[in-house]
Amino acid sequence: MGMKIAATAIFWSFVSSAPVLAQVLIVPQITDGGGWQTTVVFTNMNTSAVSVSMSFYVETGGGNTSPWNLAFLETSSTSSISLPGSSTLYLHTPGTAGTTSVGWGQLTAPSGVVAYAIFTQRVTGRQDQDGTAPAVAGASGVLVPFDNSSGAVTAIAIANPTNSSETIQVGFRAANGTVTQSSISIPAQGHTSFSLPSQFPTVAGQSGLAEFYDSGGSFSLIALRFNVTDSFTAAPVYTETGSPVIVAGSGPGGGGGTLPAFTTLSVPNGTFSPAGQPAFQLQLNISLAQAVYQATVVGENPSANTASSIVGFAAGWTSSSVNGLTITFSGLQIGLSRIDDAGNDISGVTSGSLIVSLSPQPGDPTIGTISGTLTLVSPLVTLSGPISGSYVAQ
Repeated sequence: MGMKIAATAIFWSFVSSAPVLAQVLIVPQITDGGGWQTTVVFTNMNTSAVSVSMSFYVETGGGNTSPWNLAFLETSSTSSISLPGSSTLYLHTPGTAGTTSVGWGQLTAPSGVVAYAIFTQRVTGRQDQDGTAPAVAGASGVLVPFDNSSGAVTAIAIANPTNSSETIQVGFRAANGTVTQSSISIPAQGHTSFSLPSQFPTVAGQSGLAEFYDSGGSFSLIALRFNVTDSFTAAPVYTETGSPVIVAGSGPGGGGGTLPAFTTLSVPNGTFSPAGQPAFQLQLNISLAQAVYQATVVGENPSANTASSIVGFAAGWTSSSVNGLTITFSGLQIGLSRIDDAGNDISGVTSGSLIVSLSPQPGDPTIGTISGTLTLVSPLVTLSGPISGSYVAQ
């Protein structure tokens, strides 16, 4: 019995002396000066004292930041702050500078420590206003209810705590069901803040749900809702895991939305079925460079054995217009092409058109099906008919 009691005592002694695991939390918005003051609030939910540290980064332009020696009224340093057990500490920035400095903060603390920031805006002639933002771990996906209707505006602040530039995909589903997509890039350890209507004009006057998603990195953000009198309040945001839930093609009837920010799109084994001709094997490759769409279509019909049957062709379109998920190509250019068994070519094509519509797979817009119409007109023959196939995009 004595040995059992001693062993139990040793076990509990080990548990009680085990180190508390560290955590890194992000406060995605810190602002001071120009009528703004930030209060950072730390709470230690452990019964024993702990040491916490916080570092700050200030915007220097273009989303870039540099280390920020942010002053507080209560302390000259935020490195290795001693926080007693079961206690809360408030730290206030001065808020007296004539110009506004904006950035973000990173908290390193043992588990059991939580924190949040209070943003105070002081405007002459009216009461001070406060908004809050919790310190949270970085995430790959965040859902943001937004309201830009009836004079209201939703503002966003985003911090990138990683050491590499991050491109965040942004999807919107408005209250009327319309789905639009865009993206935003933030430098390493960068920070940006904006109103949604100014950054993404398609949601001006709209309310709904926004989704910020970065499959290869992490970020942290907050949202503030300003009403028509410029009063504001913190708006909750929700971290998510898994694939995006707002994707192109997820609008009304499954066909809404806009073309995602693809750089390439290919249909390796499609079909072109011109009227009065056997079906052709079709390859479609689309590359996007400097906002100009370029497409190349290559078709082949090995079984063609009748007059006026194309046995091979290549054609390109150098510009396009986009309407939702439908791309209309123009600027026809013909490459290698042949028409019949005698080898007559159609390099004298005088016109042509290509219209394709995408139907992305729910949850993954990089794959799906494609449909449309291809037309090639030459003095010798006109070929026009549907195209179809599965696409892969990046």
